[in-house]
Amino acid sequence: MKLSKWTIALVGILLVILLGACSSEYGSPEDASATFFKAIEAQDKDRVEDAVCEDLRDAVPAFEYPEAEKVEYEFDLRFNTSKEEDDKAIVDVYGTIRQRITTKEADSEVKQHSREDHPLFSIELIKIGDDWKVCDRTIISQFN
Repeated sequence: MKLSKWTIALVGILLVILLGACSSEYGSPEDASATFFKAIEAQDKDRVEDAVCEDLRDAVPAFEYPEAEKVEYEFDLRFNTSKEEDDKAIVDVYGTIRQRITTKEADSEVKQHSREDHPLFSIELIKIGDDWKVCDRTIISQFN
């Protein structure tokens, strides 16, 4: 049986689509951490709530700042699982976090940088089913 080039190409494309659909934003501790920080950066409360353990959803920031006209986050981060045992993990977060706040009176900017040997944060994650979730009230409170 001889397959045409188009059939092989179509099968290849379908395979790529299926594999992409099977990957999860929460499939590893690093992926879950990256998803959490992307949601914070976008100030997307629903995505942040999805990235954290259920009992911490009440601690997720509303991203409403009555005193500020504008609040922006910009992250350039790397993630490294420093400890993983069964359904628990610690992820070290390295890189740069920038927060800019604009009010009627002034603009302010805060930057935090990690050193290569010392992370900005070490966050706790727990595996629930097949997904890893951020279960660290301290990291969530950093953005309130």
